[in-house]
Amino acid sequence: MKPAVPRPKAVAPTADQQRDSAPARGPWLPWRTIAGAGALLLGLLLLARILPPGAQPAYEGRSVSEWADDLRSSDTLVREKARHAIRVLGTNAVPVLARVVARPDRLGAGWYLRNRRFFPARIARHLDQLFRPDATGRERTRAAVALRELGPRAEAAVPALALVLKRPSLTIDGQAAVLQAAYALAEIGPPGVPVLVEAIESAPWDQRALFLAAMSAAGTHVASAAPRLAALVARDPHPSLASRVGILMREAGLPGLAPFMDQLTTTDAAGQVRIAEVLVRWAAYDRAILAAVLERFAALPTHTRQTLMAGLQRLPADQPRLILFMATALADPDPTVKETAATWLTRHATLPQLEGLAARHAPEVLDAVRRVFAQPLTGPRSPHPPGAPPE
Repeated sequence: MKPAVPRPKAVAPTADQQRDSAPARGPWLPWRTIAGAGALLLGLLLLARILPPGAQPAYEGRSVSEWADDLRSSDTLVREKARHAIRVLGTNAVPVLARVVARPDRLGAGWYLRNRRFFPARIARHLDQLFRPDATGRERTRAAVALRELGPRAEAAVPALALVLKRPSLTIDGQAAVLQAAYALAEIGPPGVPVLVEAIESAPWDQRALFLAAMSAAGTHVASAAPRLAALVARDPHPSLASRVGILMREAGLPGLAPFMDQLTTTDAAGQVRIAEVLVRWAAYDRAILAAVLERFAALPTHTRQTLMAGLQRLPADQPRLILFMATALADPDPTVKETAATWLTRHATLPQLEGLAARHAPEVLDAVRRVFAQPLTGPRSPHPPGAPPE
């Protein structure tokens, strides 16, 4: 009988052997999660395109959105019929139009527009269909135009229109939507004007100029924006701002004058020059404003009078009141004001004309008028030119 051979003892596998013999695991769980989320998002997008839109107020069997599309038609009759339909729908159309105006861009559309130039043309065409940046801008534009037709009745859409002004736009259609939203706010009236003024204060210059142009649609309601516009002009050195605000303020009339006159006496020398520019531009369109400015002239400080006089000398001699003012300015105690008035009179008026005005309204300056025309201007001159701040 053979002796039993002892069996070898089992040796436990090492850690490396266990790792090598382990079965292969599936993909990492987060990738599965991301893939599932992507599929869900794609399904929601497809569902949104398949499902019909929510019920909208209708007129003659057509929805608000359809009438808003017709407002951009090239056919005049189609546009007029659409305007009539929007007005008939009235406040019932505002919630629908406000939703369209406030609708955000598709996720990633802003990033795509900023980087579109880096994509090949074939891929960019497909991405344009996905993000639809131009279509979104056109939809907002049509809705904003429709809200303009409603005017003050579209007050409930002010928050949505404010979002459009704050949203940067990189397409032509998007910029058109911003401009139409600004006009809509102005035409809504008092509820919309403060929102538009806030946009003017914070926007870059290219948009600020558009917003100032849109503000003219507010009419006399511009007067409520006068204090903030006056403060903006006093502190902002942009060369075109003062002239544009001056042209805009002709819509405000006399109720908007006081804030600018207050800024004229309280701001620094550079701010005074800009405020004077507003007043001169304003007075060129409005005789009542010119009369009010001239009445307050004598009570202003010396340097402020010099600054305002430098602007007034650019006005044409088409108003007897201005001619008479320049004649009476010959008696001003400041030599710079006198010199500016004399130069203006010799360029824009004749001696018989001035003699007649002075004899009827200001006999005390008649001799000074005759001296101006009898000989060249002499006497002490100011050490700094009119309108320039003293050193």
